[in-house]
Amino acid sequence: MNRFQGCLQAIIFGTTITMWSAASSAFFGQTQQQPTVGQEMRQPQAKTKEEHEAYLVFYQERDSKKKIDLGNKFLTGFPTSELKPNIILLMIQSALGTGDSRMTIDLGEKFLNDFPQHQSKSFVLQALMMGSQDLNNFAKTVEYGEKLLKADPNNLSAFYTVPFILSERSIAADEEGRKRELCRAAEIALQGLNITRRAQLSDDQWNQYQASLHSSLGLIHLNNKKYPEAQAEYGKAAAVVRNDPILYFRLGLAYSFDKKYEEAIDALSKSVYLKGITEVQAKTELERVYRIKNSVTSTGPELQAAIQKLVDEAGTKLK
Repeated sequence: MNRFQGCLQAIIFGTTITMWSAASSAFFGQTQQQPTVGQEMRQPQAKTKEEHEAYLVFYQERDSKKKIDLGNKFLTGFPTSELKPNIILLMIQSALGTGDSRMTIDLGEKFLNDFPQHQSKSFVLQALMMGSQDLNNFAKTVEYGEKLLKADPNNLSAFYTVPFILSERSIAADEEGRKRELCRAAEIALQGLNITRRAQLSDDQWNQYQASLHSSLGLIHLNNKKYPEAQAEYGKAAAVVRNDPILYFRLGLAYSFDKKYEEAIDALSKSVYLKGITEVQAKTELERVYRIKNSVTSTGPELQAAIQKLVDEAGTKLK
């Protein structure tokens, strides 16, 4: 998970958690918002003193692992409790806090099975999407992402995640299926670029979000061999994210495949300078493009010196 995904989770999950806290405060007789005219605000209630006390102990527990244990104990002791949705939701929150993706998925699937139309369905689907991604179950990640977009058509995390997954790897087993995946990824990314900015997002977060979608579109176009379109999308992403070696590597490929060697050398040099997992590939492609552009046949020290000079110059541009 990258920094932007973490910000999105904090914003969206935090909002939902605040809603539960308000509901729980109301349950314990604390201050709550007044219902609007015509709106029924009946809170879930404990049926017995024992149930009330068990919920109080669970709710006040701050240790995430202990909270999950207390939640399971409550669900076993009071299987028909009206508080069951709140219990499971707060257990999911705790599982997210401990990074236990398997537990997050187990709890999330249980919640959707028991409460398929609950108002917190979007929160649970997002938790399931992120948990599946953490476990590298990309088919499930996309499945939950698609369900999340149906439940919450403007969900930023789904707009980010589904195009990212589908642009990076094939889930379908055949070529036609892959074409449909890329088409769907592009459709979702474009929808994500056309939504209104959320007030909770800072300028930096919003720009990072848009850059991530431009990057996904760039890879989709690169996969489809639409090199000018890939160049345009990667260029928009690189204007915001100036320290991503993979981004510059792919931008360089989009230029080199289109025989725009000067631009390719610039992007690939930046990728090599920034190192990362694509450094060797970027340097190999940089050498290839440089030799084509300058009609160089040798691979000796002179070539390496020329390449190093380009990389140093790229570093200066990035500073």
